[in-house]
Amino acid sequence: MWNALLVWHREQHSLANSLTLGLGIYIIISPFILNGLKTLLPKGVYIFLIDIEKFTVLYLIGWLICFGLSFLVYRLIKPKYDKDYVIALGAGLLNGNQISPLLKKRVQRGLDFANAQYTATGHYPYMIMSGGQGNDETIPEAQAMAAYAQSVGYPTEYILTEQASKTTFQNMQFSKKLLLQKGLNPNKGIFVTSDYHVFRAGIFAFDNGLKINGLGARTRLYFIYNALIREYIAILARYKKLHVVVLALIILFALADSLISIWFIK
Repeated sequence: MWNALLVWHREQHSLANSLTLGLGIYIIISPFILNGLKTLLPKGVYIFLIDIEKFTVLYLIGWLICFGLSFLVYRLIKPKYDKDYVIALGAGLLNGNQISPLLKKRVQRGLDFANAQYTATGHYPYMIMSGGQGNDETIPEAQAMAAYAQSVGYPTEYILTEQASKTTFQNMQFSKKLLLQKGLNPNKGIFVTSDYHVFRAGIFAFDNGLKINGLGARTRLYFIYNALIREYIAILARYKKLHVVVLALIILFALADSLISIWFIK
């Protein structure tokens, strides 16, 4: 709840920025709701509902543990200095044409790696700036990203722009076309994004046949909890059929448990 107050004080009041608030409210009020149902409902019905709630929460916690471990593993990855390219994933612009602090961190993370590789090997990787133009933007995100890279001294001949993508999947899809046109090895690169987004972006990279890992730019601590919950929900949404099957099994188990309880009561 404290984190929710911080986010609402410092960020926009949007649904995406209210996830810790919703989770906090659920944790606080759920015991009261369950106790109220216990007094209002027949025992068999209460057991049925509490079983569904309990095992659904355990199932979601299992997914959360897997997601958290994957997030930590990506944070520990140290790529080798042998890359042909670095894909920097776009984010929203300020005032329609200015690189935002979040986006600047992404680009700078990629530039830091590229410059370190040049220092170690004498070989610059291509920086592929990937991001189209949003409805509230006057220029493509990739153009603003490229301008920033040039302003800090990265060689212009090693900067490529992909200006058509609207989603992370398209970032990977269209960037792959660009690097193939340039004759680059699609599996000899990395991508860079915000640290909370690396795992899901890696999934989209693999979806597009790019067997590459990612680097994450650090996010402000107060903001990362909402961001991680949002990423977690987005990953869950990829496996709807699995969730339907598991939920059906949970309902069947809860029904059997409630019927057995009613039988023993009799």
